[in-house]
Amino acid sequence: MKDKDIVIKRKDLTPLVTEGGKLVFNKKAEVAIVALLDHYREVGEAIDSLKKTIAEAGQSISPDFKGVVGEKVKAVYRLYGDRYEYDKSRKEELMPFLKLINWYKLSPEKVDEYVEQTGTVPDGIILKEREPVISLTLVKPALEE
Repeated sequence: MKDKDIVIKRKDLTPLVTEGGKLVFNKKAEVAIVALLDHYREVGEAIDSLKKTIAEAGQSISPDFKGVVGEKVKAVYRLYGDRYEYDKSRKEELMPFLKLINWYKLSPEKVDEYVEQTGTVPDGIILKEREPVISLTLVKPALEE
């Protein structure tokens, strides 16, 4: 097996997840979490590399390559973001192509200030229930090992 080959078997992940869940009670579980996060990073890098390889292979066949669709996998180019932008210094000239979009967004800072002063959320504003989610990241020493 080459250095760049990645082999991850589901049965290898189960003990990592089980041990990682013991982090609160067992510091040794960090090793399992680091291994799992390493796998996650490696898989992401492999997918990025695969996308590049597919794009290069497609471009070598045809400069107009748009993608490929198989039985179970589709690899196609997609465009993200706005299609156009405009030169803001020419706004008046471009007005026939522009539309005004107005909307209101709560200012959390202003609401927080009000809550601090009054001890309550302003009438008509609803405090959303948000569920905390655990975030896993590697600290620098783990990354350098």
